[in-house]
Amino acid sequence: MQLHSLNLAVEGNLDEAVLRRILREMATGRVPAPCYGHHGKDYLRKLVFRLNPRELTTPWIIMVDLDCDLCPPDLIEGWTDPRRNPQILIRVAVREVESWLLAHRDGIAGYLGVEKRRIPLDPDSVEKPKELLIDLAKRSKRKAIREDLVPAPRSTSKIGKGYNSALRGFVERTWDISKARQRSQSLDAAIRAISQLVQGS
Repeated sequence: MQLHSLNLAVEGNLDEAVLRRILREMATGRVPAPCYGHHGKDYLRKLVFRLNPRELTTPWIIMVDLDCDLCPPDLIEGWTDPRRNPQILIRVAVREVESWLLAHRDGIAGYLGVEKRRIPLDPDSVEKPKELLIDLAKRSKRKAIREDLVPAPRSTSKIGKGYNSALRGFVERTWDISKARQRSQSLDAAIRAISQLVQGS
């Protein structure tokens, strides 16, 4: 398949940064790829159902967190039906996209300013990767990391005010995908599936 364009859909800004970095790693940055979504998981599910009946000429990559769902195949099956167009690729981060960042243990430990031993060996098995990442940030020796990632006292937000921008910086400049995929089966599966779609292999 000769890929001339591509559509992306994600839950939020950090997810978009991760997906675009994966595509850049495949040297497909030259392919036009507008990104839709940024309104959470329910919005993406509705988007999939709107796309299914159509005759699509442009592939879609839709990235979603597993969260509390049982497993990726169950989530995907619940989102689709037999009419699903093969041009629609749904990939699932287990359990949240933060687990893919934690999978680069050296990189995330250095970026957060914490000891590597605190980073899990199997990030896909972590029930709440986002909470773990914020807990790690609380231990950081770096004031900027604590201020960006950790919610302010008395704040009702679950994340710090600079959470997304700080982690996008990590994704764009430090994250080693080749190392991360060795510790995250869901990331490795996503990369393989995306590669097949964009390269037609």
